[in-house]
Parts: sequence; C-alpha cells; structure tokens
Amino acid sequence: MGWGRQQAGVVLPKNVKDAPEKDPRPLTMAEEMKPLLVVMRQIFLMPIHFPGDGSAKFTLRSGTMYFNYVGCGIFIVDSAQEAVYRMTVLLDCKNFSDAVFQTFFYILLHTHFFTPFLHWPAAPGFVRYLDRWTEFQGRFRRVTGRPLALSVRPLALHKSVAALLVPLVLCCITALTMKTANWKNQPLGWIAAAFQACVPAFWDVLGTAVVNASTALAGHFREEVTAAGGVPEPSRVRAYRELWLELRELTEGTTKAWGVCTMHYVLVATASVLVAGFGVLAQCTEGISNPILFTVMFLISVDSLWHISVLCSAGHRMQGSVGGAARDVLLSMRTSGRAGGPDMELLQSEVNYFLIVMRKPPVISLYGYITLKLTLTVTVSNKALRGNYYHHHLLPSGTNWTNLVPISHQF
Repeated sequence: MGWGRQQAGVVLPKNVKDAPEKDPRPLTMAEEMKPLLVVMRQIFLMPIHFPGDGSAKFTLRSGTMYFNYVGCGIFIVDSAQEAVYRMTVLLDCKNFSDAVFQTFFYILLHTHFFTPFLHWPAAPGFVRYLDRWTEFQGRFRRVTGRPLALSVRPLALHKSVAALLVPLVLCCITALTMKTANWKNQPLGWIAAAFQACVPAFWDVLGTAVVNASTALAGHFREEVTAAGGVPEPSRVRAYRELWLELRELTEGTTKAWGVCTMHYVLVATASVLVAGFGVLAQCTEGISNPILFTVMFLISVDSLWHISVLCSAGHRMQGSVGGAARDVLLSMRTSGRAGGPDMELLQSEVNYFLIVMRKPPVISLYGYITLKLTLTVTVSNKALRGNYYHHHLLPSGTNWTNLVPISHQF
C-alpha cells in the first residue's frame, strides 16, 4: 500500500530523535511464539525451522521432520486399522444414535491425521506472515524511535507446556485406572488433545500480541501529541495512520494465513463435544457405571468448550483493540479548539482522515463462523448434561446407550 515509501521522508520530531539508539532488539513474532510453534511442529502441525536469526523457515527436510514422517506413518497405519474397525461397527449399528456416535468418534480421534494435506501447505504462508510482523516491528521503530516489544513469550511458553502436560496426565490416568483401555489409542488421544489445545493457544497468543502492539502504538502517539502541545506535525499523524493501517492489515491477515487449519480445529472440537456429550448422556440416563469414564468425558466436553471460547475471545479482542486508544487521542485533538500555526488546517485534515479510516474496524471473518459453532456445541452440551430429562421424556424406552461402543475402544 506504499507505506514504506511514504514513511521514508518523514521527519522525526525532537523527542523521537532523542530516543536511545542502543535499545536491545525486541523479540520477533517468530521468537515470541517459538515455544508454542515447536510444540505444534512436534504434533505434525507446523513444519518450520528456526535458524536463530529471529526468523522462521518452512522446511520439509530436517531431523525433526524426518521424525515427524515416521510418527505420521505409524499413526496413519493405526488410523487405517481403526477405520476398518469403525466401519464394521458402523454397519452393524441398529439405530441412528449409534451411527452418529461412531461417526463423530472416528472424526475426533483421527481427523488430525489429515494435517499433511491441510496444515503443511499453509505453513509457507504463515512463515511469510511472521516475516511481515518483523517488517512491521522495524517500521514501528523507524517511525516512533522505540522498539516494539510484543511481550507474549511467557504466555506462549505457558500455553505450550499446558498443551502437552494436561493431555499426558489425562492419558496416564485412563491407562492406569481403566484395565480395558486400548493402549494404542492413548498416544492418539494425547496428540488429538494437544492439537485441540494448541490451536486456541495459538490464537490467544497472536491476539495478545495484536493488543500489545495496538496499545504501544497508541501510547507513543499520545506521548508525541502531548510533547507537541497538542499540535503535532501533520506528517506525524500521517505516519501513525500508516502504522495503524498496517497493523489492521496484519490483524485481518491472520485468517488468511491460518484460517483453513482453524476450521479443521473447529471440526475436531465440535466432534469432541458431541462424542463426550453422547457419553455423558449415556452415563446420566443409564447410571454412572464407570466414574473414571464419566469424569474423562465430562472434562473433554468442558475442555473443548473452553478452548472454543478462548478462540472466540481472541478474535473479539483482536477486532476490538486495534485503534481504540488512538481514536481517543484523535478525538481530543479534533475537539481541543487550538488555533494558530500554518499547518493547522492540514493537521485537522489528517486527523479527520485518520478518524474516517478508523470507522472500518478490522474484519476477522473467522469470528462469526466460530461463534456459530460455539452456539451449536453449547446447545449439545446442555442437552447432554440434562440427560435425565431427555431420557424420561424423549428417548424411546429400552435404548441402551452404554453399549454403543466397547469400552476397550473408547480411548
């Protein structure tokens, strides 16, 4: 959009020129998100490499990727065997509810094996998206004279550890307490659960970075306006407007860079809630015969709903945070009534145009779709938790929900 060419001729005011030049280089977006991206790489989601210069590179040839190839091969073979078994069970189903349960159970456990066809082709575009963030940080420093610290590394580290350890603990509990548990499905469930945790964590970290960048941009703008006595140079307002436009474009570009993969996650999370909801419904209607199984299914349902809500919250925060504080500064400049100065008319023109541009908020097209899915999953979960009512009023008598699938194949 020509931002770089316009900013090249911007003259920095004195307070920006005097900013310290030896500030340490802030972490790039790739470095900030590295802990989470490494976990996503290990569970076959993100085939990227970190060369150590603050960037990320797409690669299919590395020691880690060779390990991923072996893991994908093993799990694909196991998923093929599971597919044959599920198909035989599906063909033997005697009622529609049984068929629905089997279908969504298969989607839940094995849809993440389609990652080489969905996630890997999207990785180069996401690497370019990370590079655009690095360029934005450089342009931010040239305009403001200060580094832009996104400050999401601790959050990414926390999310990555939780994405691995929580599913691992759950798998260990089920493997040790359920004698009939299928041991082969434990690593499958671990990876599936880690996948469901990583994608919302990814959006949460990215949304927090956008909020921090918007806050820093508005803060520097406010300081500069205050230092100029409320009448900054028109070129400075124009420079901040161009920075804001680039930040908005980065915000909107998240769905283009990783939207298909997020849709894949929504499919898995929806299947998870539906399967767990059917399981909880069965336990509620026929009696809790297996407390461990009931607890696990209930936790899976709640966890999936929580992750989808985090995803929605990240989109909402990204959509609402960009430009809010800067708009307040612009409105105060427009209504301050200051007179004088040869550039006052040009300054007011720049301020008004900045406000006009801000009328269009960032468009996160994924947000509406995810909200629709959230409504669906909340409805299904609510029905599952009220299973006794549906058992006595809607379900046909004699329906044996606990025999929908052998216990040895539930995990």
